[in-house]
Amino acid sequence: MIAPPDDIDRIMSVMEQAFSPEYGEAWNRRQVSDALVVGSCRYGLIGADGAEQLSEEADTAGFFMSRGILDEEELLLFAIAPQYRRRG
Repeated sequence: MIAPPDDIDRIMSVMEQAFSPEYGEAWNRRQVSDALVVGSCRYGLIGADGAEQLSEEADTAGFFMSRGILDEEELLLFAIAPQYRRRG
């Protein structure tokens, strides 16, 4: 699944907020883009209200990236921006 540049911008924005550089867990833009070129990888954006379908104006609270292999789905990475955590 090739992601539009705006969606990658949203993923990177959450990534920069969610992961401390101290631990080196965040992916860089190239890693995200390269993963999403692979046909078995997909992603989802999560809005502040929990919606998966975001308008252009909506805040992005989080995202996930996964890879499908046969009948399994492997979660590669997910993150929630700090200001949206602990809301249930």
